[in-house]
Amino acid sequence: MMIWLLAGAMLLVATGCICYLLLVPANRNNLSAGQSAERMNTTLYREYVSELERQYPAENEADRRQLLVEAQRQLLMDEQQGGARQVLEKQGSTLLIFVSAVLMVLAVVLYAHLGAMADVQIRDLLEDQTPGADAVLRSALLQRLEQKEDSYYYWLLLARLELNNDHPEQAVTAYRKAHKLSPQDAGTTAELAQALFVQAGHQLTREVERLVAEALKLDLNNTMALELAGIAASSRGDYQSAITFWQRAVELETTGSPNALVLKAGIARLQALLNNGTQGVDNGVENKEAGENIESNEKVLLALRIELAEQVRDSLIDKPDSTLFVYVREWQGPPMPLVAQRFTVADLPVEVSFTDAMSLSAGRKLSTVNQLEVIARISDSGNIVATTGDIEGRLGPLSLVDKTSYSLIIDQRLP
Repeated sequence: MMIWLLAGAMLLVATGCICYLLLVPANRNNLSAGQSAERMNTTLYREYVSELERQYPAENEADRRQLLVEAQRQLLMDEQQGGARQVLEKQGSTLLIFVSAVLMVLAVVLYAHLGAMADVQIRDLLEDQTPGADAVLRSALLQRLEQKEDSYYYWLLLARLELNNDHPEQAVTAYRKAHKLSPQDAGTTAELAQALFVQAGHQLTREVERLVAEALKLDLNNTMALELAGIAASSRGDYQSAITFWQRAVELETTGSPNALVLKAGIARLQALLNNGTQGVDNGVENKEAGENIESNEKVLLALRIELAEQVRDSLIDKPDSTLFVYVREWQGPPMPLVAQRFTVADLPVEVSFTDAMSLSAGRKLSTVNQLEVIARISDSGNIVATTGDIEGRLGPLSLVDKTSYSLIIDQRLP
């Protein structure tokens, strides 16, 4: 924005210089010319009067006076015309200044509506990491999309922003807009599938599976689609297909990256299930490492005791079947939970434990995240998406390095 303010200031200075060069010398020249013409007219008048006095003796006084009156009248007319000319020239200068100012204002207004000023603002907001910047960015994107409804890029930005801020329904709406504008983009198709997966409470729906297949048809190397395809295959019990999908994703990941290691651990777990629950085959170092990964997956990383606060307990006496969602996600990170469990109010108080083996995504394990947030929410409707009237409790940030056992109180009713 500072660049455009400087550009505007430079434009203003340039316009001022042009007006100065056009007007000030012109005014000086006009003034000099006017004074010269006035002096010349006066000199000519005096010479004419002297000539009349020489040509007309006293006995022709009447004729001389008549000619003198005509000469005075002509001198007066010349002076009046010179003054009128200066007035017109002054008015022309004023008009030039007015037109220049109007053109500048018009240029700014037209640029604000037809130019890229809003795009520059959005670019600056994307780089802004201060608290509350996401809300300002969301408002700017919505406003810009009212003007450019066919902007694929802005719909995609809005969708990602909504998903990162735990608004899966709004994210799905924006992703559908982007997907409609670019149906052949594998990345957008896979991201829409992921948003629908989150919206459905991390359940695989027919639409999610259809979109995953569509994304892989467009790009066999889309890692997000490969990961979701592996989850879908694993949920059907088709472990070999899941392993194939995740192995392909590992090949596309950077060697030694956290995501690649997590995927390898998931592959090892599924391989063990294929081997009737063994922790790896007894051949070689690779199978030994796979067994170690499986053992690590079963280790309890986080234990919780969840109970109701006194102020909300009475309102749930008649609702023992209301759903209790308990999920763990990265503190101030993506909204997609790392692990989740489902209970009812009748189960409270309840002891809950989480391991890497319970991870909802093979690409993101509980043990790979430094800080966590736990959310326990009671929903009468059974909807995973938070709604007015739900009761919840939150705990975070938590570190698995310092402590693994915590207590969580459900005490807040959502407005």
